[in-house]
Order: sequence, then C-alpha cells, then structure tokens
Amino acid sequence: MKDKLNARQKKFAEYYAQSGNIVQSAIKAGYSEKYANADACKILENPRVSEYIKELTAKAQQDRIITAVERQAILSDIAKSYGISLIKFKFHFLLYHAHLLHSTYIFVKILKKADC
Repeated sequence: MKDKLNARQKKFAEYYAQSGNIVQSAIKAGYSEKYANADACKILENPRVSEYIKELTAKAQQDRIITAVERQAILSDIAKSYGISLIKFKFHFLLYHAHLLHSTYIFVKILKKADC
C-alpha cells in the first residue's frame, strides 16, 4: 500500500500512526502550516493513506501484544529474582498499583478544588 503514496502522504501516515495528531503530522510531513490547520483532515480521507495508517497501527499493536504465557514467564522471572513466590509477588504488585491509583485520584481531586 505504501508504494502507491507520494512521499508526503507516506510521511504523514507514519507520523500520524505514531502521534494521532493530524495537524502536527501534516506539518512534519512537509505540508504548509496553513494547509495543515485548514485541510489536513482531507489527507485522512484518502483511502490509500487511511489504509496505510491502519497497516502501521495494526503492526504496532501486534508488536506490543504479549501472550499470557509470556506474561506469566516474565512475572515468574521477576518473582524468582527477588526470591519470593509468584502469588506473593502478584499480591504486592496489585497492592502497589492500587496505591498508585488512589494517589492519582486524590491528586485529581486536589486539582479540581484548585480550579487548575
């Protein structure tokens, strides 16, 4: 699909797949700032460009996915390196993340009160 795109369209698709920002992707790809601010969405309407973006996004997602077996192996290796059982490690891992979520919740409440 990328062979059917011109250089700017290809660059736009690659920047957009990374950032999700239409205007900045258009500017980085070489479109004028005026065009990027007014009509960059037209680039996305091009079926070849949108198909290439889908290809890039699907590949990136596939690269990030780990299987349940891989995840279990990683957690086991971490637990073994600390000399604790996997069950105890998972408990502490979950406890830590619960604490982070609670801290974030409190921080957001403070910001809302301060009208930031």
